[in-house]
Amino acid sequence: MEEELRCFLCRKFFDDPILLLCGHSYCRRCAIKAQQPSSSARPLTPLGPSPLFPHILSSSPISPHCSSSGASDTSSLCVSDPDHDSDKMSILSEADSGVVCTRASRPSSMIGPPIPRLPNILTPSTSGVIIPCGICQKPSYFADETAISNAPSNMAIQNVISRYLSQHPHLAAKEAKPSTTAESEKEPNCQLCEENVRPAAVFCEQCDIFYCTPCQLALHPQRGPLAKHTLSNASQ
Repeated sequence: MEEELRCFLCRKFFDDPILLLCGHSYCRRCAIKAQQPSSSARPLTPLGPSPLFPHILSSSPISPHCSSSGASDTSSLCVSDPDHDSDKMSILSEADSGVVCTRASRPSSMIGPPIPRLPNILTPSTSGVIIPCGICQKPSYFADETAISNAPSNMAIQNVISRYLSQHPHLAAKEAKPSTTAESEKEPNCQLCEENVRPAAVFCEQCDIFYCTPCQLALHPQRGPLAKHTLSNASQ
């Protein structure tokens, strides 16, 4: 049970935990450190111009291609090929409502331009940030760092930790905050970042390497042969 009450990143009991979309939790401070720019949204592909209802246009009386039955109908608005003298005249029946159609008319002009494709509201925005879960590898999307700071705390797990530590005082003593001198010490940096070096989040005792959260998730995942490696908090 104790392992389930510890943060995957800092290996300590959760401190102000927030709930990720996958159902796991991070300390709020660890979640802010683990955030990455969102780049998973795919660009939208615009649709080319196309008729809205091709099956309706094909049977429309203003369609340029008329069937044999439609050409013989006196109420049809189509102009047959033998009517050379009526190129610029409208063919109107007694029941016609006043629609004028000539050979030079364009049916598509009566329909209007095609409706542009609407953006997919389910696609995550590229302007936000994501927090990858180190346990299940699923991302959680947030608008920005402020959204992470204002995310509600996971009070359920926080209350469980409080009761657990009250029953195990020796663990509560170990979880006490370090002295001011220790806090003032500079935290180690990640040894694998090539550009924009980030502070280290964990230290692998077998590899003897400090990892930031993105590098640890990408290069040292907790699965396969690396699952047996011991990762400790980089500040310890």
